[in-house]
Amino acid sequence: MESLGINQADLAKMMTVSRESVSNWLNQEKFPRASKLLIMSKILKLGFGELVIQEQAPAPIIAFRTNKKKRVSTEKELNANDTGHMLRMLLPYLDTTVFSAPFTKAPSLEYDYIQKVAKEVRRRVNLSSGVMEISHIMELYDEFHIVLIPVLWGEKGDNGLYIKLPEDEITFIYANLEKYIADFKFWMLHELAHAMTIELDGEDSELFADYLAAALLFPGTSAKEVYHDLEKIRIVGAKVNKIKEIAMDYMISPFTVLNEVNKYAKSVSLPTIVVAIGGAVTNFNKSVGLLSNHLFDGVSPSPEKYMEVCRKTFKSKFFVALARYLQETGADAGVVHRLMNIPIADAKGVHNILGNQNDFT
Repeated sequence: MESLGINQADLAKMMTVSRESVSNWLNQEKFPRASKLLIMSKILKLGFGELVIQEQAPAPIIAFRTNKKKRVSTEKELNANDTGHMLRMLLPYLDTTVFSAPFTKAPSLEYDYIQKVAKEVRRRVNLSSGVMEISHIMELYDEFHIVLIPVLWGEKGDNGLYIKLPEDEITFIYANLEKYIADFKFWMLHELAHAMTIELDGEDSELFADYLAAALLFPGTSAKEVYHDLEKIRIVGAKVNKIKEIAMDYMISPFTVLNEVNKYAKSVSLPTIVVAIGGAVTNFNKSVGLLSNHLFDGVSPSPEKYMEVCRKTFKSKFFVALARYLQETGADAGVVHRLMNIPIADAKGVHNILGNQNDFT
């Protein structure tokens, strides 16, 4: 600041905040919001790493799941870091276990290894070749120390956000409910796969997560059976309809069905099934619809309805911890707004329920 000829009073004026706020930030008594950090970084010409004193605890591991893989802005990065910082406040209020989450050993991208892991994971929720339901995924999230935060970020909004606090061996997954059901289930299991392995990174980590998510949704035994059924069908349109039928039975994307069938074929040196199903996938998603439409009967939910679904369908520990925090500290709706990245009006509705009802604590 001195090198730029700026004092605390100048900085407060340039940021349109009180001098007291600037003093609290610089003395580490309070943490500024991400939007304020962004303004401060531009004024002081400092990056986030230079501006924020890093805590002794490892920094949160953050992965963005943007809609259509849009570029992540600096403001979004700052918001995510702010969220990770705030999530630590909830840790004392979470019901956690003293046992460590299980991890995969020597993870590999080989087909047989992926199928072995999928089989063992499905066995944990008493599934062999049955349909992987959302309730099963919630059981797995609990076992692998993942806290789900269901959010309504819009059909065109981000798919979600992954924040891992490595020192506490706990992962927070923000999942946008306003997405197609098949895509939602796949992405949820993709994040589970990330939580299961700590030995892979980069492209291999993403591939492992994609492969395991698909195998969990449509295991090799089912893929083998469907492959031989498809081989008997000579008419292309009939093959596509068969793939759509299987996809509907498992409530997964036709892409997942075809990809897993062909992975099986390659693993045993059989010819792959070659059909174009892009149009079938589009029609499938339109006919099945968004998860939020099924959860909320096609209407925008009230805060009460939203919280009821979060509690009964997803059994999220996040809201229990947040309710305990709000009731003990008396924090206002701004905390909900920052933690969930939702409009302040919606945050007030959630705050009113969590801050005043004992059902969540």
